Amino acid sequence: MDIILDTATWVPVLLVLTSDGYTPKTGLVFNSDGLTVKYKSADGAVVELALTSENWREATLGAYEVLLPTEAFFELGVTLYWVEATDAVTYQGALTVVASVVEDSGLLPWTVTINKSDGTPDPAAQVWLTSDEVGTLPALRATKTTDDTGQVTFHLDAGVHYWVQSLGSDGEEGTPVEIVGV
Repeated sequence: MDIILDTATWVPVLLVLTSDGYTPKTGLVFNSDGLTVKYKSADGAVVELALTSENWREATLGAYEVLLPTEAFFELGVTLYWVEATDAVTYQGALTVVASVVEDSGLLPWTVTINKSDGTPDPAAQVWLTSDEVGTLPALRATKTTDDTGQVTFHLDAGVHYWVQSLGSDGEEGTPVEIVGV
């Protein structure tokens, strides 16, 4: 997952029980005993994030998201973060921080709507526009977050593009969809 420099971003967390190493650890809320999120700061110190209902959410069984602040993405390269919870295997995440992603600049508007599994609009899904099905850099062309109606609009040139929904607020990851002749 690529993160834009100095941009607060929701990042994925998967917690499983230490007893077997694969059963999801479910039901954790921001003030659960033993739940901590840490990341490295610009000076190399380990910072513990103060969790709130605004920066921690369970997307689906055992899959969570945490909103890491801009301070976590202070320089280009790899940012490390980890999440600990009582009776769960420590989750270690690594994110690539990039300077920017080319904004969509075409003439043809194309709107996608992302809904949660219950059918309601997802106001916080990250959507990537890419020039390949995998969605890797340098193929990544733009990233946007859906609005309150679950929609995001890209402006494309004619041709073939792909969009991929990264982890949405309900924990579902999108399948690449080919956009032809917009």
